[in-house]
Amino acid sequence: MTLPFPFPPIKVIDAEKLALIELGPGILGSDVPRVALDKETNRLLLPIVLMYPPLSQFDFIQAASEDTCLLDHLTEMFSQPAPWDPEIIYNSPLAMSAYILPINEAILNDEQKERNIYRVNLRTPLCHLLGSVIKCYELGILAVYILPNTEEKKRFEHKFKDYKVLDI
Repeated sequence: MTLPFPFPPIKVIDAEKLALIELGPGILGSDVPRVALDKETNRLLLPIVLMYPPLSQFDFIQAASEDTCLLDHLTEMFSQPAPWDPEIIYNSPLAMSAYILPINEAILNDEQKERNIYRVNLRTPLCHLLGSVIKCYELGILAVYILPNTEEKKRFEHKFKDYKVLDI
């Protein structure tokens, strides 16, 4: 049986990807990239803020492919010492740890707080984080805390000692 007119192909996007795409403009306004679908590859492009708490610095990745992992980005960023890191505490991506927190807890009451923190394996592809961390998106941008495996990491973990650590 031949249909009277051709139907356009239907692209299937799972619910998690669709929810991320529909989050809207990023925290800095409409000029900041948001989660988007690369129409050529059918892969998500995610805006990510990598925060370095000990030095009050950050890097902004406008469009990280869901196929990449944090280690890919950190390796590129730290191929040379960062100018804002005079003591070079961020000396090797393999000596760093990554954490993601649920949405801004300052706006939640005690009953709403999730009390979880996600410790992310740097080699985990970003697409494997989507189901776990979709609730961690802050107005369309994923914020990842990057810490050197030093005393700073222990201080950060102590700050969240009452939280359940979930490894992803």
